[in-house]
Formats: sequence, C-alpha cells, structure tokens
Amino acid sequence: RLAAAMSILLTSVLLPLSDSLGFVPQQPYSEAESREISEAQAEFSALSERLRDGNWDKLTTDEKLEALQAVVDYEAIVTLGVQPPTVVARDILRGNVEGTYSQADDRITVDRSVLARESSERAVNTVLHEVRHAWQHAMADLYEQVKEIADKDVVRLSVMRDAHDYGYEFDHYQTSETGGFDAYYHQKVEEDSRVFADERIRDLYRYLIMPLMK
Repeated sequence: RLAAAMSILLTSVLLPLSDSLGFVPQQPYSEAESREISEAQAEFSALSERLRDGNWDKLTTDEKLEALQAVVDYEAIVTLGVQPPTVVARDILRGNVEGTYSQADDRITVDRSVLARESSERAVNTVLHEVRHAWQHAMADLYEQVKEIADKDVVRLSVMRDAHDYGYEFDHYQTSETGGFDAYYHQKVEEDSRVFADERIRDLYRYLIMPLMK
C-alpha cells in the first residue's frame, strides 16, 4: 500500500511541481504501467465516436456504459494516476443525484435516467465528477499513510492539506438530506470535483471528441 501511495504522490505532486519549475523528469512508469496507459488511450480513441450526440442517442445502455468506462479508464489511468473504478447503471432514486462513487467496491454508479434521456456531455460530466472522487479518496488514504513518515515540508504542501481535508469531509460527509443543499454543495470534495469535470470535459470534447465530427 505504501508503494501505491508513493506512486500517487509522485503523479499528483512531484510531476506537476517539476513541470512548473521547467524540467521534465524521466517518466516514473514501469513497462506494465506504460502498457496500461497506452491501452487506456487506445480504448478511449476507439470508443470516442460513440460520444457524439448523433451516435449517442442510438446506443444501447450497455454500449453507453462501455463508452463511459473508456472515459473513466482514460481519466483514471492517464490523468489522475489511480486504478479505474467500474461504471454501472441503476436507479439511484435519491433527489437529483445523477451519479455516485463507492470506495468500498470502487464503483461509479450512473442513474439510468441520465443514460436514457441526457446528452453524452451530461453523462461524461457525471462520470468525470465521480472519478475525481475516486482520486480524492486515494489522496486522503495517501495522506494517512505518509503523514507520520514524510518530511514536514511535503506534508505542508497545499495538495497534502487538500488530501487531509478530503479525508475529513468524507468522514463527515454532508448530503442534501443530512446537511442541506448549501452544506453539500460547498464541500471541498464537491467543489473540486465540479471544477475537474468542467475543465476535463472541455478538453475532451475540444481535442479528442469534436474533431471526429469534421
């Protein structure tokens, strides 16, 4: 577990820091990890065309889930450096909740109504939001594993303070039902996931999906 935690630390902290300082270190990936990244990229490229609105509406639920799984695999492996959760569909039946993430079984659940009635962009935004929660859980776990052994300068990094906050909020999570909408909406884990999903969906559709329409 510590090795996995340090891998997340390297992906989430040290690589972005080195990039901001103007140098790029040797990629810290094993041959197996590099192959996993290549496979995720290839899977996403192969299934991206399904996410065009003209195609999306013609897909079965299983075909939509397969395309969303490709998005999650790509974002989890290539962008976030975590193991990709499994994407499933069911009736959530809780307020306006369109998706959930469960750390216990590492699963993203998308409400069936999203798949049946919403655009591909809405569905992709949902799974992007939820896969960010998977990363937040990984960062919270990382913080707990390294806080006693890491250099204090590392623990004081803003990303590690965020990791601490993620863990605290997940332990004291507020839903709209338990804490009211404002308490739910303004949790750091929710604000961070919304920002991540909005930014990534713009990039995905601008550079990877929309060009297929030309």
